Amino acid sequence: YEAGAFFLYRTDGIINTQNELDVYRESLQPGAGDVFQLGDVKYVDTNGDWLIIEAERVYMGSWRPDLVIGVNTDLKYNQFDLSMMWFASVGNEVINGSKGISYVYETSRDLLNQWSIANPDAPVAAFRGNQHANVSPFLDTWLEDGSFVRLRNVTLGYTLPKNLLDKISLEKLRIYVSAQNPLTITRYSGYDPEVGGDGLATRGLDRGNYPISIVYRGGIQIDF
Repeated sequence: YEAGAFFLYRTDGIINTQNELDVYRESLQPGAGDVFQLGDVKYVDTNGDWLIIEAERVYMGSWRPDLVIGVNTDLKYNQFDLSMMWFASVGNEVINGSKGISYVYETSRDLLNQWSIANPDAPVAAFRGNQHANVSPFLDTWLEDGSFVRLRNVTLGYTLPKNLLDKISLEKLRIYVSAQNPLTITRYSGYDPEVGGDGLATRGLDRGNYPISIVYRGGIQIDF
């Protein structure tokens, strides 16, 4: 496996009914399923040992993209010019650790829709404390597609025509506006899919990283 790969517990939804709980407990070794209750995350026994232990963690991708694309464009039409720098990362995974932390500290809005007897079809497991298996940092629940397309830089300019420049005794006068990171297209639910750092232990791990800033500028370029 590649360095920095993610090995996580595979899950199969939430235990919603008593019958589902009974069947799940029977699928494990005697006593191994007793810790599970209604509303808990259903861990998948990936190696067939009828236990839910650390050995169940399986490879589920990594921060490494399958494809990286960069495109630069420079367009001109009459007195207008437009330049753009696009970047795309496809096939990389991100662990939304900030989402997991918000569950652990009960600050996530999602917990308003957690499982309960009155809400048995809820998409969020019951919260039973910050050390419970329902909020383990190694759940595939936190794993998301981190693919994205980002417009890193864009500049639009207008240069005055020569006949006007001659009247004001200038060689060139160009007015422009530019932006850095004004657009990101992604399905990632966190703030920024481009997370991590130079270390293998942090790449693809969103720990509440501050998102990339969007910067807008404008200016006038004058040549005498």
